Formats: sequence, structure tokens, C-alpha cells
Amino acid sequence: MKMLQKRYGIVLPVLCFFLSLSFSLQAKTYQPKEEVVYKNWDKLGESSNHIDVFARVIKCTSANQLHLMIFNESSVDQVSKFVIEVTNPSTQQKFSKEVSFSTIKATIYKAECNSDASTDALKINLPDGYDPAQVKITIEFKS
Repeated sequence: MKMLQKRYGIVLPVLCFFLSLSFSLQAKTYQPKEEVVYKNWDKLGESSNHIDVFARVIKCTSANQLHLMIFNESSVDQVSKFVIEVTNPSTQQKFSKEVSFSTIKATIYKAECNSDASTDALKINLPDGYDPAQVKITIEFKS
């Protein structure tokens, strides 16, 4: 009986591992690629109170968006306030958006195409006519 328990004690976890690996690989195989990254994460700047802001330009499903990533490298919780300005170099059109985002000390917040609503303030839709591969992004910190 002990030999039987010993054998199943090893076989069962190994079997579970391979089954979960199989399901994981199948899920990735059938998942459609809807994201197109035009510009990957670039650092826009760092505020005087140690908030780092990064941006990328990406196509999520059918919308071209600017995604922000905020890192509060400070030892205190704080609200990050800044203005993002996006310029279309071919037409010199510009638009800006003010962002105010509460952050916890030593925490990174990152917008993703499928992220939950808590990071919606870190997603900015690009207007029609803006070339996502060419846009210029600047930041001005307010706090």
C-alpha cells in the first residue's frame, strides 16, 4: 500500500503539470494577435517628487492609443499630476490631456489593452489622422 501511495504521490503532480502546460499552450495558440506596438515604452520624464512616467503607442483591437506607465519611486503615497501633449508631425496638430493619478509608494501602474478600469486614466485615444508611428509625446509635471 505504501508503494502505491508513493507512486501516485509522484505521478499525480507530474500529470497535473503536463495537463496545465498543454492547456496553456493551446490557449496561446488560438489567441488572436490584436495588438500592434508602434512605439514601445519610452521614458517621458521624472517629476521632482520622484514619479517616473513612460509612454508607448499601441493599437488595441481597432483603436490607436497612447498608454502610460507610472512608477512612484518615492517612499510616500502621492497623487501624480501632469499634462501630456501629443503632436502629429505631418500636420503639426496637437492635443493635450491632463492626468491626475493616485499612486502608492514604490508601485508601478501600467496601462494595457486588456487592463481593468483602474488604469483607464492611463489610456489616451489618438484622434483620426494621427500617425501612431510618428507622434511626438511630451510631458509637463504639475506636482
